[in-house]
Amino acid sequence: MKVFRAYRFRLKPTEEQAAHMWQFSGVVRLVYNLALEQRRDWWRQYTANTGKSLTYVAQARELTELRQSFDWIAVVSQTSQQQALRDLDRAYANFFAGRAGYPTPRRRGVNDAFRFLGRECRIRRLNRNWGMIHLPKIGEVRFRWTRDIAGTVKNVTVSRAALGWHVSISCEVEIDKTKKLNAEAVGVDRGVVHTLAYSDGEFADLPLERLRVLDRRARKQAQALARCRHGSKRRKKAKARLARTRAKAARIRKHWIHERTAHLSRRFGTVVIEDLNPLATQSPSFRKGSRSLWLSLILDILLHDFQRRPAA
Repeated sequence: MKVFRAYRFRLKPTEEQAAHMWQFSGVVRLVYNLALEQRRDWWRQYTANTGKSLTYVAQARELTELRQSFDWIAVVSQTSQQQALRDLDRAYANFFAGRAGYPTPRRRGVNDAFRFLGRECRIRRLNRNWGMIHLPKIGEVRFRWTRDIAGTVKNVTVSRAALGWHVSISCEVEIDKTKKLNAEAVGVDRGVVHTLAYSDGEFADLPLERLRVLDRRARKQAQALARCRHGSKRRKKAKARLARTRAKAARIRKHWIHERTAHLSRRFGTVVIEDLNPLATQSPSFRKGSRSLWLSLILDILLHDFQRRPAA
């Protein structure tokens, strides 16, 4: 049985490579937004003039003409631009199928990402802690090697977040279908004293001490940000510091959720989670903590983990 697994690493690009990454993300975002505008506002004119529908194939053909007209678009990998068009085509398919809302434009600072095909990127390990990945038209970029990569690389996504540039490597992995799975069932309850309580008497708690430290730091940084003049360089730096602190707290929560869901999917065959409204059933002092649990994220990741398991 083949499944997909993603491995995310922190990149350490040089200043020149970081500048290329910003250029890549900007051009790819522009291509996506132009294609969205074309499908949204000009599809009737296109159909009337050509008699055909405005699809990925038609926009990919026009992308080739666009690259021939503008050198600053041609310097960016064509594969990344084509992947943006595929993302838009998939977004429209999900919208018409009722699985998602209408596609929206991508924004700078939110959608700073681009993708390559796996066969275009070469990965090698330098030592215990560092690896090197070759990105087309960018070069070899170092990244922090935190876990082994298994399977066949299908695509590579480079993205920018508050904590810097990251690379996500999606691999196709073969798993053993004959492996025996535990059929035991467990119930999961969200508590006040403990973050999660299992029906077998086990408890699981968020690392609250570390989160409280980051929360106090974020409050102080938010106060410092409020005192900065709008449009100043100090405000820009203060805003970046606050974003990094909040990103660290979010990463801790998300890592804890992945650990808990992986533990549940490997140990039990059935997981039952209570269906309650935490804002209505818990005290106001605990409501903030309840929102930080990201219950919807827990359910999504848990469902994904169970779908990746081999059939019993």
